[in-house]
Amino acid sequence: MIENGIKQTEAETLRKILETGNRDELLKFRKVSVGSWERLQFPDLGIHGWSALHFAVKYQNLELCECLLTSGMDPNIQEYQDDATPLHYAVACNRRDLVQMLLDNKANPDLQKVDGDTALIQASSDGLQEIANLLIARGADLNIQDSLGWTALLWASTNGHTAIVQSIVSQKIKSHQAESEADRTALLIATSVGNLDIAKLLVHEGFDFGGLEYQKALMLAANNGHSEIVDLLRSFSFPL
Repeated sequence: MIENGIKQTEAETLRKILETGNRDELLKFRKVSVGSWERLQFPDLGIHGWSALHFAVKYQNLELCECLLTSGMDPNIQEYQDDATPLHYAVACNRRDLVQMLLDNKANPDLQKVDGDTALIQASSDGLQEIANLLIARGADLNIQDSLGWTALLWASTNGHTAIVQSIVSQKIKSHQAESEADRTALLIATSVGNLDIAKLLVHEGFDFGGLEYQKALMLAANNGHSEIVDLLRSFSFPL
């Protein structure tokens, strides 16, 4: 049986090599069993349709990842099931070193999974500050929305990851008011849950909040008993 240019028996052998993390065996397999490195791009090595690079990242094997990447394997290949890239898996493993290696080899940080998650949205939601900072520094798009219309900023605000919110708002993004389908903004989320630190960040960064958003935020803070946020909002002049 042939699967995407590689025999099923070869795929099973390759899977075992990747599981054990033997670089020498991988290079031998490349030379003897496959010949062309490009044929390793799309072997179905798991139920998700992983490439060899997906598998190496999943097993967090830095040496094998480097071997595959320096041999020309595409860092942006997406799996069959949910379009996740090796970079998504590196973020899920909370491995900054793997994330950096993939970015150094031209991984695109803005590719989205089926649910719309980019690597930055994923890191921001999970509170992975070092990885989020690295992705931001390497030019990840801060304004991409997932399938719910939520940005990295909204997820970081929702989950209370203040340091990541700081990293994002310091970039002076334009679409800070990007709303989800539930018409939630970062400020409305912070005032609703009572996160004073995030509310301060958003207000002190000088975002041009509209009058309607200001009134909603003030009402949410008051209704939920967040008196410090009420005082914060009243201390600034917003257009009505």
